[in-house]
Amino acid sequence: VLDKAVRTSFSVVLVHDESGERVIIMHRGGSADLSPKEIERILVHAFPSSTNVPTLPGIALSEISQVRLDSVAAFFDMAKAAYYLNFLDVDTIAPSNLLGSTETLLDCLRLSNVIKAGLPQAETLVRLLDQRNALKVEHSHGTFEREELASHLALKIIQLVPQSNVVIVTDGSRGAAGAFCTTSEEKKRVVRV
Repeated sequence: VLDKAVRTSFSVVLVHDESGERVIIMHRGGSADLSPKEIERILVHAFPSSTNVPTLPGIALSEISQVRLDSVAAFFDMAKAAYYLNFLDVDTIAPSNLLGSTETLLDCLRLSNVIKAGLPQAETLVRLLDQRNALKVEHSHGTFEREELASHLALKIIQLVPQSNVVIVTDGSRGAAGAFCTTSEEKKRVVRV
């Protein structure tokens, strides 16, 4: 999509010299305005037809930060129809006026086979998914150890989004903090990875 009035999206990654911690500053640019119809038009030939099912499906990857949520959902719908696995990287949970509504975020989650989120984003997802029974998180006061918190959040998300097969919770430069996957079609047994 070319539009001379819209700038290209870009990111700047800043890394601390001593700690190695990083900060990413993003400008969404033109990708912020891609509509579901534009996604479908652009990607119509990217996926095999449903009559030509691949032996090994591909992976469709999207993160929540630069593209409208309804466009992410359209992309995942197309990928799922072509038997792709949908991997959603929840790297930010922006205010609804920037990327879309909470309901559209939930649609993206329901279309995902794999969900990856950082600890703060996982906490927010749990609160969005289960407002009545939201996990009371007080890890800053030592109520949960890092891995225990991550595992608890991953398990809660996989229970609340049963369409998902794997949930991974990360902790910045410390890496993966916890992960869960389902082990059966009935999704009755969930195991820690």
